[in-house]
Amino acid sequence: MKTAKRVVCLIGCLAICLSLLAACAGDNGTSTSPTPPQNDQPPGASTGKIAPWVKPDGTIDLDEIAYYDPDYDYTQNERFKFKYIVGETVTSLHENVSMGFAHWCEVFNMQYDGMVTSNGDPDLYLSLVQNHIDQGYRGFLLDPEVVMLEAIVELMDSHPDVAWMSLMIPPRRLDSSRPADPGVLIRPWAGFDHYVIGEMFAERLIQWKNETIPNVPWEEVGHLAIDASFIPPLHVRVLASTKIFAEAGMPQSNIFVADTAAYSFSIDGAIQAATPVVTTNDHIKYWLVNALHDDFGQAAALVIDSVGLTDTSTIVTMGGPGFQAQSDAGQQNAFRYVLSAPEYVQCEVFIGAVYAFLMGWATPDTIWPKWVNINDSGDPGKTYPNMILPAYWISFEDYQAFFQWSAVYAEANDPDFDYGIPNITRDSWPNRVAVPAYYKQAQ
Repeated sequence: MKTAKRVVCLIGCLAICLSLLAACAGDNGTSTSPTPPQNDQPPGASTGKIAPWVKPDGTIDLDEIAYYDPDYDYTQNERFKFKYIVGETVTSLHENVSMGFAHWCEVFNMQYDGMVTSNGDPDLYLSLVQNHIDQGYRGFLLDPEVVMLEAIVELMDSHPDVAWMSLMIPPRRLDSSRPADPGVLIRPWAGFDHYVIGEMFAERLIQWKNETIPNVPWEEVGHLAIDASFIPPLHVRVLASTKIFAEAGMPQSNIFVADTAAYSFSIDGAIQAATPVVTTNDHIKYWLVNALHDDFGQAAALVIDSVGLTDTSTIVTMGGPGFQAQSDAGQQNAFRYVLSAPEYVQCEVFIGAVYAFLMGWATPDTIWPKWVNINDSGDPGKTYPNMILPAYWISFEDYQAFFQWSAVYAEANDPDFDYGIPNITRDSWPNRVAVPAYYKQAQ
């Protein structure tokens, strides 16, 4: 069994790492900090380059600048202090992202002191940001409540020597009168097209039905989407998957949404939301579940198992650490597939972008120019990019090779990701995706 460093409790998602009260003394927040895996390689070779990713003409390649350049010596620069600040209750996802930040901060020669959370208090969140700026922190990854993003922009703009990126929530200015509108981009972002993610969920579930129970009519099959309607990007995944199932021929009466908004964004909240749906619709013997992320996936698996439908149901999520933990423990249930973007891979560009801003190599509207969507780049005159990160389907059969690759890619000496599989290289999976054609097509 793998060591506890990456193991996520399979009956709860609010795992908390060691509390580092000294890191946030006087700010009244809850601080957590992992111990980063040690890398035997130095963070860069001293070559005399003036900046990473310098092209032959002497200019910086702004599409590459957030990726680690092994030929540049990052240790010759100031060692900036870096903080990750979360607005909600810490989940396993935050913990694992924090570990990825710890690794890449060391690679980019920054001091990472873990994350701190305001536990849903918006006033405390702004205070935490300001207090850490006052303590000399220069780099930030911020996960505030969606409605706080404009206040965050205003605060950070008043400190021009500070740089930041938003992580899980796209940095957009929302219009409350147009809830279906994704909003205007107000900073660069790297993440996912959440509507496409929802479509991919539905397509994978339908594929499983066609391969496993091809002769079962739609009338006996139910689609359950566990929602978080108060988080717009996650809610969009639900809109997409339910639409795909309706178009595929499933009766509308067999399509269910269990919203955790009435409970909590947790494994317990997901269980509370999903249980009435599954237990009161006993005419459905096959469940195809969009559970959004690992913790909800584990919740759905518990609910489905409680009614004896594990063998005739399947669950998909986006994530990976929770699936990895239960698979390492030998646990297999209806939670079968995960669309995964491992932290050791995705965290690189966030840390690298903040570092590039601090060093003056890029600005929020010059970084990643090929990822500027001409129809969605911010207010007039702005060129904020929206980079799509890679994500890949994994299952019990191939998850070990996938997670080992992520550590090999990051050159992270992490025993929790070393499964002893031979011939895994940095190129075993691609770490980039192509820019969609619609990014450059006027609409």
